[in-house]
Amino acid sequence: MPYLQVMVTNIMKYCHLVIISLAILLNPSCKKHPPSCAKLGLEFTYTKPGVIYSPGSDSIPLGSDITLEASAPITFFDDSKQYNVTINSENILGPITASKATGNVTVPTAYAIDDLVLTATIGKIIKDTVQFTTEQLKGARTVYWQKDLDSFRLKISIKPNIRGVFFIGLGQQGNRDTDCALYKYFLRVKNYDQHLYFLSQLYGGYLDDNSRNYAYCFKVY
Repeated sequence: MPYLQVMVTNIMKYCHLVIISLAILLNPSCKKHPPSCAKLGLEFTYTKPGVIYSPGSDSIPLGSDITLEASAPITFFDDSKQYNVTINSENILGPITASKATGNVTVPTAYAIDDLVLTATIGKIIKDTVQFTTEQLKGARTVYWQKDLDSFRLKISIKPNIRGVFFIGLGQQGNRDTDCALYKYFLRVKNYDQHLYFLSQLYGGYLDDNSRNYAYCFKVY
């Protein structure tokens, strides 16, 4: 089983393609339950705001860029388990996804990662041909976060190379620690205005919870 697999069943269900419906499934290694996998089967979840896009305007001129900055704590309080946990992995990882408006009522959005120049200044971004299919690579890349003293950090420049309306999102991020516990990060957008009306207009006013929490929309003119 590959280290990171992408699950895309919600893409067609919600017709938002790759805004946020990609999730990671980390390799459930340690099948024989050795001592180093004392926490195998345990999952810890963080679900607070952690992503901000700047400059934050709903429209930018072609040739300019948007900066995504994100942080995820190494130690956090798991609300469901009601205690503090600390991941001891050297990084976390997961998908960044992109789609765009098509102008087609029948198929309102389409994959758009190849219409953006993505440059990581903190962390790393790769075209993951091992974990993603050729079709999925039209809408997603894998990001690896940089570990600091108390958090994992990510900073990416997003520069569109065509005009249009774009939708960006970070999917589930995470990793297993050395005891094989699984840590999942669902980082909500911190911007006061995510410009979700661009997306809502395509679907007759409908927005699912994933879009409300994780999508960021902008127009390139």
